[in-house]
Amino acid sequence: MRRTLALAAVTALVAAPASTASLRVKGVDATHFPHVTVTVVASKRSGAPRLRENGSPVRGVLARNLGRDKSVVLAIDRSQSMKGRALADATAALRKFVASKPSSDRLALIGFGSKAVELTRFSSATIDADIALRDVTVDETQGTALYDTVVLGSRALRKEDSASRVLIVLTDGANASKGASRAAAIATARRSHVAVYTVGIESEQFSPAALRTIAASTGGHYFPAASSGALAAVYDRLAAELARTWRLEYVTSARPGETPCSRRPFRALAARPQGSACRATRTARTPRPWSPKRSTRARSEHCSLRRSRDCSR
Repeated sequence: MRRTLALAAVTALVAAPASTASLRVKGVDATHFPHVTVTVVASKRSGAPRLRENGSPVRGVLARNLGRDKSVVLAIDRSQSMKGRALADATAALRKFVASKPSSDRLALIGFGSKAVELTRFSSATIDADIALRDVTVDETQGTALYDTVVLGSRALRKEDSASRVLIVLTDGANASKGASRAAAIATARRSHVAVYTVGIESEQFSPAALRTIAASTGGHYFPAASSGALAAVYDRLAAELARTWRLEYVTSARPGETPCSRRPFRALAARPQGSACRATRTARTPRPWSPKRSTRARSEHCSLRRSRDCSR
């Protein structure tokens, strides 16, 4: 059976009372166990949050703020449903986002309709992305390669030197392609240490389920837009959230679950408030620690091999 791994982040707000600030743990990624990534969002800009495992401060935490020094892929839906006002509003919102980016951020652009295509390479300059956005047109072939876009963007970001990697995907519909699956898209993003933020232009026929799942599974966030005209304000909110988002990476001291012969609970991680700072918790699952089949004989043999170290007598 799997045991849960509870992670808690305690903020390091500078002289801020708890009543004026809040903290939210958006995700815990143990894909690269024992390396763990925790995504934390503060209600206002602050110093890096601090992490506690099993009540003790975690040492060696690498904290990165997504508001600065990052690589970003902007992906824009150019499928046939975006024809007209929707595409015009989308490109205008993205051009504004590009123009106001931190100078150190490196940007690349992807357009997707029936296929996902890289429109620009990464650059800290804005001119290439701005020109490409001015030239974006609707795809003449039907289809929306949403999941292929996540795969393409994640693979491009994986080649970047920056460890802070963000993919922002804008669409008005669901995946309509025989390419990658949603599970494959999420797996690629997680392997590439990419946080996927999704923006959906909602309508009566629109379902945000897939976009919510992709964002939640990668430490990102889903932003709904009531109409294409609201996109500029949505991207402003997205930029503000990135400035308040921290990705905390560390090597956990916890073991991967519980051995099949032991009834003792896996090492728990718990939050402890520090002074007037706020706190937040999130639960994740650790990998299965063993491979033998769950027969009585296999269980007995596995226990005898590991009893001296891990198994309860």
